Amino acid sequence: MRQLGFVAALVLMLCVITFFTRRPFGTLSNSQTGETDKYTSAINAAKGASKFVDAAKRRTWIQTLQTAVYDHPDPSLAGDNAALSVEGEMAEVLVIASNVIDSSRCTAFAHGENGIAAAKEGFTELRCSNRTNGAVYEVPLSPAG
Repeated sequence: MRQLGFVAALVLMLCVITFFTRRPFGTLSNSQTGETDKYTSAINAAKGASKFVDAAKRRTWIQTLQTAVYDHPDPSLAGDNAALSVEGEMAEVLVIASNVIDSSRCTAFAHGENGIAAAKEGFTELRCSNRTNGAVYEVPLSPAG
């Protein structure tokens, strides 16, 4: 009987210790957090690599657009030899440098056919720079126009 009481007390103590030292549900332990961070960093690295591929694609696309603008001038850039380029770490900013561009022409380009196409390629912003007066206009790009 004494041994049974001792075993019962031992089991009870183990239950109490387990209850107070268990990990609560919904939170991650240090070992789980480390594994999660490892996977998260791998996923982010893969996303970053795909952005660089997209950046190269946007750089190539902008050269094609530059040729297309010369062959079939965009109405918002009519009468000007606008130079198109990209900026940003991931080439996400489309830049137009021109002698006569102003706020309305920049907005017209952003909401026109070429601006919508640029947004579909992954550009997020249009930055228009007037070479004559140094003014810079920024317009967000959207695939919806």
